[in-house]
Amino acid sequence: MIQLYILYDAQSGEIIRASSSPISSPAEGLSVIQETVEMGELRYLSVINGSLTVGGSGLTLLKQDKWQSIKQQRDSSEFSGFTWDGSTFDSDQISQSRIQGAVQLASMSINAEQPFSIEWTLADNSTRILSAEQMLAVGVALSQHVSLQHSKARLLRSSIESCETKEELENITW
Repeated sequence: MIQLYILYDAQSGEIIRASSSPISSPAEGLSVIQETVEMGELRYLSVINGSLTVGGSGLTLLKQDKWQSIKQQRDSSEFSGFTWDGSTFDSDQISQSRIQGAVQLASMSINAEQPFSIEWTLADNSTRILSAEQMLAVGVALSQHVSLQHSKARLLRSSIESCETKEELENITW
């Protein structure tokens, strides 16, 4: 915690400057308040009706940071693997590309009425032989896994956007 003198625009609430030393004779339209704040929160603060608060542009910054955090968690979840038929498959970007390629080959084999099987290395490095139909099902499972992560993130983004306080925002978790 630090004691600060905060120079702000009295009309917009935008913080112009924060100082540990007193600020005297602010220019017209600017005001000064003295507050004790956490240094890490300073960029999120604004002055509303003469009181220092997380709000205005500060709340907007908090929302942006929360959304970035949710996107990172979404990506981590998307790329952390998925389970189909009791087997766990990798789902990082390279693995997704490999699955999509194998699904295309399986689909072409079915269309050409040709046999298809592929030995697939699973997330635990064990292997499993997959038929064309099974490979297609793995592709569907991957698609559903990815879609679920993005759907969840979209719902959380909507919740983030509707927050009106820092406390509401803090309650949003992946």
